[in-house]
Amino acid sequence: MICFADNNEAKGVKVGGIKSLTDKDKPYIEDFPKTAITALIYLFQGLKKKSYLVADDEIIRELNRIGRFTTVNLDRLESKDFTNAIGGRLYQLDWGNILYFCERAYDRLLTEVYGYDYYDTFEIVKKYFSDEINAILEEEKINFVFTDGKFTRRGRLQTRKAMEKVGHALVDDRLSKVRNFYGKAQKAFNIRPKPDFENCVKDAICALEACIEILTGYNASQNFTKAINQIKGNGNRQIPAPIAESLIKFYSYRGSAEGVGHAAIDGNRVNITDAEFVLSLVATYITYLIDIFPFIEDVPF
Repeated sequence: MICFADNNEAKGVKVGGIKSLTDKDKPYIEDFPKTAITALIYLFQGLKKKSYLVADDEIIRELNRIGRFTTVNLDRLESKDFTNAIGGRLYQLDWGNILYFCERAYDRLLTEVYGYDYYDTFEIVKKYFSDEINAILEEEKINFVFTDGKFTRRGRLQTRKAMEKVGHALVDDRLSKVRNFYGKAQKAFNIRPKPDFENCVKDAICALEACIEILTGYNASQNFTKAINQIKGNGNRQIPAPIAESLIKFYSYRGSAEGVGHAAIDGNRVNITDAEFVLSLVATYITYLIDIFPFIEDVPF
């Protein structure tokens, strides 16, 4: 029986686990509840059994470092049992640091395993770890996914699809400025525990400006409306008027939202739903513009 070092911290956890692993109506949360911590402790117990972890003291040291535990804290957290030792520490961490610990574990605390007739490479071990973390996130309806060792906010399905498409569209090095701005917007959205909504919106719209400038040659960052009007029309390498007008109206959000663009004091709100919508819409606009204004390759002689 596993008791964990700090049972008082675990009080309030319903005996028998979470309400339902198939409760699809349960909303996603911005938290890492105690039931999820319990699942994480069992995951690390299993990783140790598979020999997928580095030495115990390295894992404990990493938890101590992240939690900034002093000798006063450690006196009551110490345990010779590995599971209790990590459990007591994990229950003391806030949810942002728990996610950070998992990211550090992916980078630093896993190890490959081999024997006479088997070889679990780093790739196999990391995939197993990632799959198990994502299972916990989904079971607990936590609003994050774990990909390539990093947590990102789950977002809606259409947002994830739009981001995936724009990622493929921005592989050309000539669009590196667009890619950098959009990457900054994504990072601002994924800050924990609270996203930087304002910079998310600002950098996403900067990516849109840069995209228009690179693809058309018009200075969208100086006069966005003028740049869009110059490419509006029904001809080749032009955008229809309704789409052009939607771009102009969308761009005005930068100047009127609080903390965005010119930092209007009485501007429109920017919350997590708004920021995700901006990320999704900018990704869709950029992908569309790249299709309408493809690079004209030099003809070789």
